[in-house]
Amino acid sequence: MHEKEMIFLWGNFEEDKLPPEKQFLKKYFKTKPQRIFLNYYYIFQDKSNFIDHTGVFISKTLIYDLESKYNKLLEIHRESKLNFDLEKLSNIESGKYKLEK
Repeated sequence: MHEKEMIFLWGNFEEDKLPPEKQFLKKYFKTKPQRIFLNYYYIFQDKSNFIDHTGVFISKTLIYDLESKYNKLLEIHRESKLNFDLEKLSNIESGKYKLEK
């Protein structure tokens, strides 16, 4: 059985699954449903079965917003590293970066 299948069967998405280099994301996902989404999305990279798999009911609009936030933060973080923008990188990793909507 694959690791993702085992994680799905175990179903504990409240447990932190993020590697050290992505821990900064937790500063932007603060509520329990947001943290569960963060762990679930990190593992599966798909939002389509989030409610069914986790039992956490949040609106589809919020799910799309959380996915967008996740992807934007990773992209900005990656670009900051590539461009050696240490100030922006520091702000992102400290949770002080303000995402534009």
